[in-house]
Amino acid sequence: MQELAVYLLSTWGLWGVFFLMCSNGFASAPPSEIILAAAGVAASQVSQALGLIILMAISGNMVGTTALFALARRYTTSSCLRHRDRMQHWPFPMHYLHLALPNAAVIDRYLEQRRQVSLWWLTYCRCLPVVRSVVSVPAGILRVSWARFLGYTFVGVSIWAVIWICFGFYAGLLASAHGSRVFLVAFLGGVGLVYSLRYAYQRRQTNSPMKAKQGSNSGDFAVDDELQ
Repeated sequence: MQELAVYLLSTWGLWGVFFLMCSNGFASAPPSEIILAAAGVAASQVSQALGLIILMAISGNMVGTTALFALARRYTTSSCLRHRDRMQHWPFPMHYLHLALPNAAVIDRYLEQRRQVSLWWLTYCRCLPVVRSVVSVPAGILRVSWARFLGYTFVGVSIWAVIWICFGFYAGLLASAHGSRVFLVAFLGGVGLVYSLRYAYQRRQTNSPMKAKQGSNSGDFAVDDELQ
């Protein structure tokens, strides 16, 4: 892992981190926790400023998530439902489908409450694997304003990048001092913690008393105004 991390920065440099995180923000691949931890490890092994790595990782991820958000803003409710019906037959985890392409009742509920709904869920979801990328889609469909999307996304992306890069950096120092086994244990512990948070989020969503009201799945909602 250390050799791979060093290769990442020594061969591709900071732009490698930028483009990998841009890809992650748009397509959820490759996994951001692997990219960021590897970049942090590499920073501990080669002469590379940690702040620059964090800056490039955040910038790349912001570009990818913003591109996906801009694409999602072009969707109308009817096109969203049409793609949702089509993807239900794909081998795709249904809880991710429900998040990326909400049904008509959920969209209707949020449109009615759009001036009261807090957008901190956007920041929180940026700190969850897989979900952190696809959450740009419902934000775009709901016409979240550009300023609020960029603001909440920047906070979440920054928290995620700083945690994982610093984790990789100090894990790399530990590995240099005590061997690769310490790094492996620390890395697996960090991954386990993140996936535990994701599981807790899914349980919270499942047990939430707020249920989408039943409504018609037909028709197209006019959504031209932005969330204020």
